Amino acid sequence: MLSISIVLFIAAGIQFWGTDFATHILNMDPMEAYSSYAGVIIIGPTLGTGVGGLVVHKLGGYREPKALLSCFIFYSIGAICGIILQFIRNPYAWMSVLGTLLFFGAMTMPTLIGTMISSVPKKLKYMASSFGTLMYTIIGYLPSPFLYSVI
Repeated sequence: MLSISIVLFIAAGIQFWGTDFATHILNMDPMEAYSSYAGVIIIGPTLGTGVGGLVVHKLGGYREPKALLSCFIFYSIGAICGIILQFIRNPYAWMSVLGTLLFFGAMTMPTLIGTMISSVPKKLKYMASSFGTLMYTIIGYLPSPFLYSVI
């Protein structure tokens, strides 16, 4: 649950502050920043979730040990993108690397959520799903914009 919350914490901070960074630091035109940013944050995670599900399915499903190894690899690639992102000042390269980061972060979601829900007894799956969503929101989404503004 914590790994999903971390991905959502990062995504929420990027979603909240990304356009300000693009307009003030990268000196993009606001309309260009908003439109390209909207495309990046919609396309990257959507494709990442779909591709991640297909990859894990090809590996034998989220119960296979190879599936969790794939999450580690996807997270590692996303972390490398996050490190690179700090040093890019070309707006188009920044948007491309941001989309790649969001893509690889989203690739882990089908495996992590499937693994978490399958680890509880059948009669508790609905409650586990609801509780997981509540915790993702409290730990991941809620504090992100504020903590990023402090940093």
